[in-house]
Amino acid sequence: MNKLINIRKIFFIFTLIGIFAMSCAPAAKDVMASSVSPVLYQAMECDILLMELATVESKVASLTAQQNKVRGSDTAIVVVGILLLWPVLFALSGITGKNRANELGQAKGEREAITKAIMMKGGCN
Repeated sequence: MNKLINIRKIFFIFTLIGIFAMSCAPAAKDVMASSVSPVLYQAMECDILLMELATVESKVASLTAQQNKVRGSDTAIVVVGILLLWPVLFALSGITGKNRANELGQAKGEREAITKAIMMKGGCN
């Protein structure tokens, strides 16, 4: 009977770890690009497209850094929460709204759409 209780406790602990690990912010590399149509950019001239691409590249880089920072914080919070104090688990980005995955996905989608529009214009040399 004691062995069964210990197995249940271990199962419960690993279930909690799994639940809280899933609520962590995803790594920036795991964020998929949103679907953005290149048609939005077709009417633009090449020089404007290249400027727009540079702006979006900068935005992607910034959001990637922010997302990776949030991911690191979430990981640390989960480790501390599991080892020491479970109430700190409520500080996860999924709960606090610091997760930038949606913005990053949108920016990645815009980057892909602009790149496709540039290719459709013959490369904008």
